[in-house]
Amino acid sequence: MVKQCDSVKYVDNLNMYLIFNLIKCVCYCHLFLQFAMVNPRWLVIHKLKVAHFVDKIGKEWVFLTVAEAVEACLSHKFADP
Repeated sequence: MVKQCDSVKYVDNLNMYLIFNLIKCVCYCHLFLQFAMVNPRWLVIHKLKVAHFVDKIGKEWVFLTVAEAVEACLSHKFADP
């Protein structure tokens, strides 16, 4: 799941709570989806780092372009187990 964040100017606690629950529901339903963020603004990424959100999804899943995110998702999906 790729979330383009270039239009997001601010993230508050409610937004982070909703994203956390979305990821938790995806994991609970065993959908095996990976959450990737694309092009977050500096203030947004700072707030997400303070809330340890970046640690939960992994630094390797924050990208500057959608193409990079899609490429990483495809290589992750088709990687040898």
